[in-house]
Amino acid sequence: MDTFLKLILESLLSFTREHIQRARQTASVGANTVEYILIVLGGIAIAGLVIAGITAFVNGKIGELG
Repeated sequence: MDTFLKLILESLLSFTREHIQRARQTASVGANTVEYILIVLGGIAIAGLVIAGITAFVNGKIGELG
């Protein structure tokens, strides 16, 4: 499970770094703002999925205890 989460986070960070580098090279300011918003929303969605997965895993382990 930890390896999967690390892979997701590394992929997201790599994509974000590449995107920021490409965005700095372009001159279109308005499009960059929209792209940043989409990246942030995507990051929030991924974080939500990760939290949901961790919560389900923890709840499953708690159920095994009782």
